[in-house]
Amino acid sequence: MAKRHQSLVSLSHDHHHGLALALRLRQGNSALLNDGWTHDRQAQARVVQKFYDEELSVHFRLEEIVLFPAMVKHVEASSSLINALIIQHRQMEDLIHRIHTDDLTVLDRVLIDLGIILEQHIRSEERELFVMYEQHMPADVKQQLGEELQHRLGMSTASAMREESRMGVQTILISEDETEIRELLVVLFKAEGFRVFSAGDGQAALDIVQEYGRAITLLITDLGLPKLGGIELIHKALQINPGLKVIAASGFGHANVRAELLREGVADFFPKPFSPVDLLATARRLLEERAIQAGDQQG
Repeated sequence: MAKRHQSLVSLSHDHHHGLALALRLRQGNSALLNDGWTHDRQAQARVVQKFYDEELSVHFRLEEIVLFPAMVKHVEASSSLINALIIQHRQMEDLIHRIHTDDLTVLDRVLIDLGIILEQHIRSEERELFVMYEQHMPADVKQQLGEELQHRLGMSTASAMREESRMGVQTILISEDETEIRELLVVLFKAEGFRVFSAGDGQAALDIVQEYGRAITLLITDLGLPKLGGIELIHKALQINPGLKVIAASGFGHANVRAELLREGVADFFPKPFSPVDLLATARRLLEERAIQAGDQQG
């Protein structure tokens, strides 16, 4: 990899680790057994989870909260590339959620796919995004970004989320098993300045709620989710975080489902297909209401 501007060094350093892992995942049983590596796919899955928890999730957060918004603001030509990179973030997160399986055939395919996407992602950032950054980003902005990246690297995920909350950044969880819809919503809400988690099944969504608790302010969920249904997810999420605002969506039983869900504490219901723009407007309204309610309680 080329020598990078000082403000990008930490992100580029992560890429070295990510590429090494990606190549081994792609190579499967032909990967060299050095540095403690193994051909045991379940052991590899544990390494992947540890890498995600300790490095990759932080890397994604730094890019989506700090780097990407600055690039969109100052380098207009980067917008389409950044949208593609965000989609790859969500694809990799979905694959990582799927590594917890006892089906070795499925696990083998998931790890290979993860290796392919991770390598493609890193190559795109190093060869395209970082080149745009170095050529077109104003020098004073580079300096500011470098300082902010270093500051955030010293923070835990929970600490970073608390700081983002103080800055007015709202955290949303999107639970949707249809990949195209989920990725579209993630990109839409990210572009509007929200911090977004996503999950392709109900259990993965519940795991996120259990991990981040009250830091999540809005849950947008489909009702027909695999592993854990949407209604059960809503019930359990509200037990963990009673102040959570919930928007539910479904393609079935619109009138009856809406009335039942509103009784259960769901704030709004969207029959499918729905307008993403209308969903965004409703999300903003509900979060404004939540902020007012929180202010009243404090007063």
